[in-house]
Amino acid sequence: GTYEPEHAARYERVQADVLRHLFAEPWVRDALVSGTAPGEALRSSVELEGEGQLDGATSPVHRSARGEVVGLSRVGRGFFDVFDVRVVAGRDFEPGDFAPSARVVIVNRSFVRDVARGSALGRRVRETSDSAAGSEQSGRQDWHEIVGVVDDLNSPDSDVPPAAIYFPMVPRQVYPVSLLVRTRGTAAATTSNRLRSIAATVDPALRLGD
Repeated sequence: GTYEPEHAARYERVQADVLRHLFAEPWVRDALVSGTAPGEALRSSVELEGEGQLDGATSPVHRSARGEVVGLSRVGRGFFDVFDVRVVAGRDFEPGDFAPSARVVIVNRSFVRDVARGSALGRRVRETSDSAAGSEQSGRQDWHEIVGVVDDLNSPDSDVPPAAIYFPMVPRQVYPVSLLVRTRGTAAATTSNRLRSIAATVDPALRLGD
């Protein structure tokens, strides 16, 4: 179906109900709802706020990283735990980060190396292209503070650079979403059928893609 903002509360409830049913299944090791799955990052350019010299004095400047395209993802709670990705500096996302007003992101080691070229924690970054992650607006977006650095997550992407930025997914603002499930050795066909059964139980109008 299509996303209707007035039904945002219903979408959020359905997502929570699906997860509740999944965690009751003995074959489910972990699960989450995420705006982006590994391998689905969006290509975009960014501006990174830094410190530079202006007229002989130290002044804040915007260091453009638009020549270095990065991968943008919107991820659900527990994303890094589900995929065994270590937080190597700073912190993971906290519950308050998933509020619509929050302006924080997490980046990976490749972002620190290729874009920040040094310390990234505490600096601010913003998107500068039309492919803003989960946003329908174009042009420059809001500034977001970098609160954590994680290990690189290997993905099958061939056209998205290794430098990555992760935004906390606001459940009511992202549609469609990905249901990511780690299982305990259950056959893929059995898993797929059971997932569809759970979806139909929660909401007959809910449809799962492949």
